[in-house]
Amino acid sequence: MSFSVDPGKFRFTDALAAGVAGRRVLITGAGKDGGLGQAFALAAGLNGAASVAVHFHSSYADGFDLVEALRKAGVNAFPVQADVTNLGDLWATRSYVIEQMGGKPPNLLICNSGLTEKGYTLGRALREI
Repeated sequence: MSFSVDPGKFRFTDALAAGVAGRRVLITGAGKDGGLGQAFALAAGLNGAASVAVHFHSSYADGFDLVEALRKAGVNAFPVQADVTNLGDLWATRSYVIEQMGGKPPNLLICNSGLTEKGYTLGRALREI
């Protein structure tokens, strides 16, 4: 298992946790062990987020390890593998993410992915197909 952080360091006081409590959170670029996206996912999940979508592009092992660690802590976490520079990937994952979040879209999106070769599109409205 490549998950190497101490989850206890990501539990906050009630005042700080209120920012994510009950939110449906999608964090792009959350798959890399020891990365900033992983820290965002742990902070959200361990402080009361209703659900946490862990996005990764190629960090499969690290992404799935993070999802497993969050689930062991009682968090509704799920993996999202996609290329955020590819509109086809974004449209394909949209329904999946909403379904995993109980039929509602994320209400907190953290655009942390480093994939910008073709222009980062996840934080913007998608073009009509």
